[in-house]
Amino acid sequence: MSSVPSPIQTLSANCTIHGIPTTVTAQGYQDKILIMVSQAGGKVGSLTQASLPSSIALLPPSVLSTTLLVAPLPPNLPTPHPSTTLLPLMGTAPSQDLQSIYEMYVNQLAAIVWNDEGDQGAIRRPVVVGMALKLVKEEEEKEAGGAWKLERERFAEVVKMVQACRIW
Repeated sequence: MSSVPSPIQTLSANCTIHGIPTTVTAQGYQDKILIMVSQAGGKVGSLTQASLPSSIALLPPSVLSTTLLVAPLPPNLPTPHPSTTLLPLMGTAPSQDLQSIYEMYVNQLAAIVWNDEGDQGAIRRPVVVGMALKLVKEEEEKEAGGAWKLERERFAEVVKMVQACRIW
């Protein structure tokens, strides 16, 4: 008995970030892109949809991403558009601090997808992002030189993983 391949394009990447196993899974649907980022054993804590009308032009890649001294981001990282609409679908971040970080991730990951897709067709597909990030422990913050340094490093690794899972 042979298995039938899934009609849904799926790619995954795994990496350990600050000692925490991290999984990124991307799935391409006709009407949406789904990106899951989990540090909770594949579980998802919240789902947020990012939308940007096709009539709004995308912004060019940021020059700053190649000049950062701490945890440099991948080159030519697209700039998230200020008109991007975020719609929480279910769940929330475990803290208010992480809520802002989750929104930053959703904006940036959607910008990556839209920039890669370019102007293919008249409709820009919404991007649904599932997030479940672990809180950075206080002792890890002190060792690393601050929570923002650790978060910037995690962000850079997640962006690289998402870019490795391009199914759009």
